[in-house]
Amino acid sequence: MIVCGDMLTKMVEPLIIMTPSPTIDETRNGSALNSDFKRLPITEDGKLAIPQPWLQIIQENKNKWKEQSALEEIERKKRAAEEEKLA
Repeated sequence: MIVCGDMLTKMVEPLIIMTPSPTIDETRNGSALNSDFKRLPITEDGKLAIPQPWLQIIQENKNKWKEQSALEEIERKKRAAEEEKLA
């Protein structure tokens, strides 16, 4: 998933550079909208850092599925032991 985040950054970065910025006069007059001045997360080396909230969700899902797998394995062992007793 890190690759997806890197790809997203590479696709969005050129778009941000291409967007025209308001002139100094527009900002002084207040004619430029505040939404035009959203702060972009920039790393120390000057690259765009897009938040990747899906990484946390993926980790949570991974942990959940590991727990589920462990529970299913215990159930399988119980069933196998019961079948051996009956046989």
